[in-house]
Amino acid sequence: MKTIVLTICIAVSAAIASASTANLQLRNFANCVGRMTAELEHAWLMNDSDAALLEQQRSQVAELLAAIMPRDLGRTVLGWRVDARAAQRALLMQASFASDADDAEWAASTAAQYRADCTGFLLS
Repeated sequence: MKTIVLTICIAVSAAIASASTANLQLRNFANCVGRMTAELEHAWLMNDSDAALLEQQRSQVAELLAAIMPRDLGRTVLGWRVDARAAQRALLMQASFASDADDAEWAASTAAQYRADCTGFLLS
């Protein structure tokens, strides 16, 4: 009996770990789509020549997200995207318009790191 209970506990733990990993990947892709959307909007507003590249990269990440997203998590994923977009937008605005140079530099480097994290897994 103990063996059966132990086997069930191990199986449930493995299933939870697998679901947790998939959920983490889903959330990472959703965050990246949101952050890339903010990057693209900022590039358009600032007449950045990288806008076309950002649009392509955002599209690629959005396709990856769509490929792994379960239908029943649509609202949750959208919430993650919106939150990440707002966070990235705040960093980009602070980087562009902060009166304190140290704050602007920190925001710019943080936004750049998030962008690099999101584009690092894309094929060139």
